[in-house]
Amino acid sequence: MVSKFDIEKYKKILLEVKKFQEIGVCDDNSETVNHDKTDEIRKIIHQSMHRGCKEMDILLGGFVSKTWSKFSQDDISLYQDLLLEDDLEIYNAIISL
Repeated sequence: MVSKFDIEKYKKILLEVKKFQEIGVCDDNSETVNHDKTDEIRKIIHQSMHRGCKEMDILLGGFVSKTWSKFSQDDISLYQDLLLEDDLEIYNAIISL
């Protein structure tokens, strides 16, 4: 059975992505320079920038590469779960907020 996308579960992160997208900062996938990235964060950034859907690569990749340092451990776990979801479901959720 395919699980239904739970917009409420991800609402906090999706709203942040939408806000980030609306101010137009995600046009640039370049990362901020910070040498404190863990392997876990590097993996999350890579997965966000290589989704398979160019729009989501730009949106999620730009978002996480610029804001990861503000993530709590709970945010990181939630974001990792979000990355397991389908791109179209994520995109539609962001647009609908």
